[in-house]
Amino acid sequence: MKIVFECPFCPEQFNAFQGLMRHVRRSHSSVCPICGKKFKNILTHVRQAAIWDENDDYVVLYGLLSNHTNGLSDDFKKFKAFCRDVAIRRTMKITISLMELQVADHPATYPIFKVNRKAEKEVVR
Repeated sequence: MKIVFECPFCPEQFNAFQGLMRHVRRSHSSVCPICGKKFKNILTHVRQAAIWDENDDYVVLYGLLSNHTNGLSDDFKKFKAFCRDVAIRRTMKITISLMELQVADHPATYPIFKVNRKAEKEVVR
């Protein structure tokens, strides 16, 4: 089984998530895809959480733009608490239903990547 990570900004593909993150940092790090502001490193502008579905088949990385929430807003605190709870439950092998993954209530929260672990050489976004 081989996972391919596709860059959401260009057609580049990577076999490792770290390679994709390095590529994004080096090639696409200046402009936020949501607010359009320029940053030295876009990954410092976006807070991310990796969330596997209940069958461990897919992962969705959600990003919350910290600059859009001032870092202290209630929405930002809820998002951080949600990410912490998911991380704790994943380590305890507690099933997380897809209904619990509805973090898209905040306008600055959006899915970045979706990875299919079962597909052979399948490119997913």
